[in-house]
Amino acid sequence: GNAYFYRMTGVLSLENNGGFIQFRTKIENHPDDKSFKGVRLRVRGNNHEYMIHIRTQYLLLPWQYYQSGFLATDQWTTIELPFSSFKKVSGANLQNHFSPVLQ
Repeated sequence: GNAYFYRMTGVLSLENNGGFIQFRTKIENHPDDKSFKGVRLRVRGNNHEYMIHIRTQYLLLPWQYYQSGFLATDQWTTIELPFSSFKKVSGANLQNHFSPVLQ
């Protein structure tokens, strides 16, 4: 099948409380007969840990998201993060709002 990807490159600075990079995408036209179990990343980095945040349509406030981490070694590695590894982060008590399709 087709491989879809995002490529992020650059130099990340930790000065002035830096260290944040993001891209956003919206999953549309999800096939009814498909279910996703997680996120797969192909990464290479600087031997530091990074976090990935996921938001759903049910999370309205900017500080509400699900978070999971991974180590980006200096070798190309495929990272698989099951949705069960994502933990809720919020100033409020959230219920699990992943749709049944994503579980």
